[in-house]
Amino acid sequence: MLFEAKIDLIGIPVNRFIFPSRTFASPLQNPDKHCFCTEKIISKNCTLYGVLDVSKCKEGKPVYISLPHFLHASPEITEPFEGLNPNEEEHSTYLDAEPLQINILVKPARKIELAPLGDEKRAMFINQVTGKINLLGLVEMILMSVGVMFTAFMISYCACRSK
Repeated sequence: MLFEAKIDLIGIPVNRFIFPSRTFASPLQNPDKHCFCTEKIISKNCTLYGVLDVSKCKEGKPVYISLPHFLHASPEITEPFEGLNPNEEEHSTYLDAEPLQINILVKPARKIELAPLGDEKRAMFINQVTGKINLLGLVEMILMSVGVMFTAFMISYCACRSK
């Protein structure tokens, strides 16, 4: 994934990372993808794009990954399906990460449920994490201002004293 932008996510500054369009490119478009082309007939001699063959990672099972609605895929892939309307706004995949990230090793769970960040937890996060980071930035600016003023004072003091 590639860095796209710094954004504000419900009051929390995060870095957004996206899949570039070359992620699901064919080996003809992106030679780095040659190892994902293992099935020459289905892939039309590795010219189709929009899916990655990850069967080697899944003990030979025919597993392919793509973006939702086959976003950025070859027309030959999407044409057999009705109701697909891929568009960047609804079907792009991205990762928003808070710049100071703490990682914890967890074991696979049988069921992972989406836990929305409620107003109370969002306020707590902003107060305890983001607020302290902003306070450190303020302290840094104050110390830099004091340093500049001290330097200016010392220069003027030395200039006046030398006269």
